[in-house]
Parts: sequence; C-alpha cells; structure tokens
Amino acid sequence: MTDSTNFSHGFQLIRNGDVEIIRDMSSGGEKAKEVATMIIDGQYEHTFHPDSRVSRALADTSEANIAQRIQGGSFFLQNGKLISFKDGNRKHFVHTDDSIQALIDTIGYTTEKEHMRGFNRLNTRELRLQDVWSDVEMEIPGYQTGNEFNSQLSFSWSPFEAHVSSVFRLIRLICTNGMTGTTNFLNTSIPLVNRWEEHLDIASKQIQNKVTSMMESRFNQMVHQHATVRDVQRVMDHITKRAQVDDNMHSEKVMNMMINTAQMIDPQTHLGDKYLSSAFEDGRVADRLPSHISMHTLWNLITELSSHTAEGEGTSNFALDRFANEVLFDRIQDDTLGMASEVELDSNFNNVEAALMYHQL
Repeated sequence: MTDSTNFSHGFQLIRNGDVEIIRDMSSGGEKAKEVATMIIDGQYEHTFHPDSRVSRALADTSEANIAQRIQGGSFFLQNGKLISFKDGNRKHFVHTDDSIQALIDTIGYTTEKEHMRGFNRLNTRELRLQDVWSDVEMEIPGYQTGNEFNSQLSFSWSPFEAHVSSVFRLIRLICTNGMTGTTNFLNTSIPLVNRWEEHLDIASKQIQNKVTSMMESRFNQMVHQHATVRDVQRVMDHITKRAQVDDNMHSEKVMNMMINTAQMIDPQTHLGDKYLSSAFEDGRVADRLPSHISMHTLWNLITELSSHTAEGEGTSNFALDRFANEVLFDRIQDDTLGMASEVELDSNFNNVEAALMYHQL
C-alpha cells in the first residue's frame, strides 16, 4: 500500500508507489527519440531523458515489464516534480522521515544555474539537493594578477543515501565579464548520525584546510609541468564540437576565440618538426609525449571552455569538469609530465598572470 509523507518546501516521499509507464516520443522533429513517461500513483507524471536507463529500456522490453521493475519503489518529489527514485525490485536505503526533514533544514537545496552543471539523465535540472556550506577566498602565492580564488564547499544529499557528500568548487575571480571557470574535486562521503550541523562544520574546516595547502603546491607545480600532446588534442576536440553548436549559442567574439585558440595550441603545428606523425595519430604515443603548453595553461583552457561556451554533442560541461579535475589532481605523481624534454614551454602562451586564454588573444 502506498505511503506518502509531506515535508517542508514542497518535498514529498512516496514509498511503495504504484507505477505506470507510457511509450512516447521526444521533441526534436527528425531527431526525436523514444522516451518513457512514468505516472506515479495516477497523478504525478515524469518524462525521462531519451538516454536514461528507463527510456533506453524501451528498445528491448515492454512498458509493462519496465513498470513491473519500478513498481513498489520509493519516489522523492518537490511540488509534484520527480527529483530522485529507487526501483521497487531492489533493496535500497531510505532515510527516516525525521532524517529527511533534518537534511532539508540543515543542508537544503539549490536552484542556482551554476550548480546545475553536468548532464542529468533524469531531466531534473531545475533543482539539486545540494547547497554551499562555506565560501572562502584564497590566494595562491607566486601569482600576481589572477591569484584570487573563491573556494566553495557544498554538501549534497539524497533520501536514498546514508552519507552526505562534499563537493568542492574552485572559482577564479579574475574574469571581468562575470563568468568564471570552475572545477569540482575532493568529493568525499561524510557519515552522519546526530548533531548534523556540528559535524558538517568540522568536516568543512578539515576539507578547506586540506584544499588550501594542496592548491598552493599544485598550481606552482603546474606552471612548469608539460601537458601531453594527447591532453591538447582532447581540448581541441572539445573546441571543434562546441564550434559546431548552433550559431545562436555563441557570439562572433566567442567563435573567433575558439578558432584562434585551436590554432595557437595545435600540437602538430608547433611540434611537427620534433615528432613523428605517430605522435599525433596514435593516442597511446601522444599520451607519453610533452606538448608546448603547460598543465596550468591546459587547466585554464578547459575551465574557460566550460564557462564561456555552450555544450554540444559529445562535449558536456560535466566532461570538462572531470577533465579539469584530472589535470589538477590525478597528474601530480605523473613522472612523464616532469621529464626533461627538448620541447620548450611557450613563455608568452603560458603567462601565469593571465587567468584565461581569452585575455591572451
């Protein structure tokens, strides 16, 4: 039997929900795809993204079979809109009603567009169960113009997750047009049993201290560290795909920025006299060879693309955030990037006083 609980801010949890699945088509004319629409308890309707697991299941199973799998599941909504759910045929964790209300009261949620980054297959871009807990300005020693950052620590939660997760965002403040390059890193799970606000404060301070120390060391290292040829090719691939997005999404100035940037970083143009053709045609070789730009410049390029240009097919902001995260932390111990090389870093192109490549064009 269905059990429904209402919370503050229009949130609602439905346990043991009754489900019906309807086969439909997405908008998009000739590019329309099959989508699944789910009706919960005969009154709440949700249409899944074409690439969601529920819509994709329509290709090889019936609506009735999909509904049977989800039947009796748990559904979390706000003002009648689905936020998250769990299938009924699988055991899953669900917080108590008191804990869910405490999470709403303590952490809350956000509807700010900058926190809606990333591809959401559930089609719930309007709201995220996450909010900024602390916002601290920091400076990276050794920089002049462009050394100021905001470090934002957010906590995210779910009625179906026992742990609260932390998301750290680094925002460079130099950009003069109000847009910023960001990256998410240091995502951790925080177990909470009681005294939620006190424990989150402690976790916040610990993470902030750790990040400040890591950032000072890492940025100074990145200035002198070569990005690989493959790294630069990956950025160029994103530029190419974003330049193909509908013309109305980019101004002429941004389009020129992308074209000029691609020409300036093309490794084959700058390193064609030093490497064999395999360096540019074989990804495995390109992954082991240093390019003419630094990891610091690479990070600037990735974050600028994410914040200044529109997403396109095969190039999401979520993918760029993951790439920036990889550059910032996953490469710290990579000996290849610090090896001696006859390839010199272009000192003008890698100006540490310029936050974004746009300012160098």
